[in-house]
Amino acid sequence: PLPNATVEELTELLTPQQAMADMVRLTKHFKDELGCGGYDRTSPEYCPVVSVGGGYPGFLSAMFRLAHGDFVDVAYASSAPLKLYDQSAPQEVYYD
Repeated sequence: PLPNATVEELTELLTPQQAMADMVRLTKHFKDELGCGGYDRTSPEYCPVVSVGGGYPGFLSAMFRLAHGDFVDVAYASSAPLKLYDQSAPQEVYYD
């Protein structure tokens, strides 16, 4: 929380990197709430992390897996504009 934050300060937080950092924090909170057995994937109490999204959230899901592969077990990205991210497709194709 940012008390008395300006619009500019809040806008700086609207990045894919911040969204993924928020997802890590939220997922860790839920894993603790559920009593998952830590982060050891060989533990019988381990809870796998699955990230799912479509469109832009699908893009974030895929990037979440790439950036945090040690934390995210599976990512499913439906209709994610990944080729637009690496600019291998023209920008107009997203609206076709």
